Amino acid sequence: MPMVLYILQLVLNGLWTLIYFELQMPWLAFCEITALFFLILACMKTFWSLSRSASLSMAPYALWVGFAMILNFSIARMNP
Repeated sequence: MPMVLYILQLVLNGLWTLIYFELQMPWLAFCEITALFFLILACMKTFWSLSRSASLSMAPYALWVGFAMILNFSIARMNP
């Protein structure tokens, strides 16, 4: 299960770039990055019981994606 979550978040990370930049669909990208953010949190929770250092090493990534999510929302809202 932990590896499945990890691979899913990697896939969503790559998809966000395609949706946002290639397809230029900021609202869909926002929905996708929101799912990515919660998937990262699920990874961190799952990893905690296996390796606390692995879980904590994902914290900066979660913070960065959270920041990107806020930016994505702001840009989508300004460009209807």
